[in-house]
Amino acid sequence: MRKILYFIFVILILFSCNAGRKKPITSENIADCDGALPIFQSGRSLTELPGTSGIKDEFKEYAALKNLEIGNSVWFSFIAEYDGKFNLKAETETGDLNLVVFQTDGNDICGDIESGRAEIKRMLVRETSSIVWLVDRDIKNGLRSLNMAKGNKIHFVIFTGKTKKTSINMEVELVPNDVEQITKPSDNKGLIIDLTEDIPGNITTIELRDIETGDPVVANIYLSGLKGIEIREKASDLLFQPEKSGLMSIACSVEGYFFVDRLEEVSPTQEKKIEIRLQQLKKGKSLQLEEIQFKPSTSTFLTSAEPVLLRLKEFMGLNAKVKIEIQGHVYEPNSTTLAGQKMSEARAKRVMLYLINSGINKKRMTAVGYGADRPVYPNPTSRGQEQANRRVEIIIL
Repeated sequence: MRKILYFIFVILILFSCNAGRKKPITSENIADCDGALPIFQSGRSLTELPGTSGIKDEFKEYAALKNLEIGNSVWFSFIAEYDGKFNLKAETETGDLNLVVFQTDGNDICGDIESGRAEIKRMLVRETSSIVWLVDRDIKNGLRSLNMAKGNKIHFVIFTGKTKKTSINMEVELVPNDVEQITKPSDNKGLIIDLTEDIPGNITTIELRDIETGDPVVANIYLSGLKGIEIREKASDLLFQPEKSGLMSIACSVEGYFFVDRLEEVSPTQEKKIEIRLQQLKKGKSLQLEEIQFKPSTSTFLTSAEPVLLRLKEFMGLNAKVKIEIQGHVYEPNSTTLAGQKMSEARAKRVMLYLINSGINKKRMTAVGYGADRPVYPNPTSRGQEQANRRVEIIIL
């Protein structure tokens, strides 16, 4: 009896201690650091200020920042591919554009910013300027470029005091210290990156091609998920030797195309070629997102849907001119029902709500449910084909 009472006493103490702890707040909204949009390469993008400053106060531990009026913000992340100078130009229609750049050696850069441990590398606060610069020369409304070593990570936030939704034209450039650090692709010939070594082992090759022309497409490729594999490269053809067998995650992104995420089995004992077809962003073109899955008979996301939802948010955040129709589709063998149509619509609206809550303008999206009326495979012969019918799809409007 004493042992039972003691056990209950310990449980109550642990419960009361945990109840007093505040769980860390995380936010996928682009107005918060946790929801930062990743910039994978030098180039231009059109992003929207979402009309909110998010739910977190990342500036509270910085005396120079905590009294700033922030009505509207968007966060970005950037990793240096090589040693170089980070340049930035951002412009909007509003007259009070501001910029703060943070850097830290830790793995949790947003946590370091919230606690005040991250270093402010650049801060440009103006009340009337509609443009901000980081550039390697003296310029009005600008600061000097930021020197970065290969692998350095930064988070930067662009914000205004107004709450009006508006777009930002942004150009990012990493100027190499040594031009031999980078290899430029040849026209229509792509860019081959060979990471193989003169050791025994079979080669895995990833080829990126335009789905319509068959031409090589140079894109950012991120490989992860297997021990010994953590690769970030810009290429149209990537050759490497996996050290273990198993599932590898492949993420591809390039301006002007839909993103592609894929899981592939690789092995050091088997040679393999993985061909990935990339679709250009054109009116009427579609992207099937079979990985966005739901609990049976509900519009509640499965945990496995989170990575693809995040990628969709990033895609919409960095392509502010893109408008989409979000389509919901279900699989109902040998029949179509009103319940299936309603479920497909609820699921499409759930994806749309996720994007709205992440800071994407709802005027850029519509949600439609098609039930089982538009199967990819009218007579599926495998579970994979059935899953392709049970999908979310986005169409460029």
